[in-house]
Amino acid sequence: MREKYLSLAKKIEVIHVIVFFITIFTMVFLFSPGDLKIYSAIWLVGLWTTDHIYGNCPLTKWEHKFRTLAGQKIKKTKFIPRFLHKSFNLRISDRLTELGLTVYFFFSSLILIRYFI
Repeated sequence: MREKYLSLAKKIEVIHVIVFFITIFTMVFLFSPGDLKIYSAIWLVGLWTTDHIYGNCPLTKWEHKFRTLAGQKIKKTKFIPRFLHKSFNLRISDRLTELGLTVYFFFSSLILIRYFI
């Protein structure tokens, strides 16, 4: 049964990595000309809003739940610092990640306000 939970956690981690790279690309496209920045802004506002409504990314919560059910000990940390440490051996705090997302949320909000008003 533990293998099943660990398999689910790994699948969620793969989905999370895909969402992470989509988010990185949208951050780049946020400063591009044209309508692409509107879609990027909508993605980033939605991502930030979802993160703050649930208190954490739902994918992170599910991954933590399945890893716990699989018997793994995990720290209560956000996905991005854990992924960067695991993949690139970079240590970034949760607060710095939160600050970065909040800054991009405000940029995105300004772009959407300017576009719709």
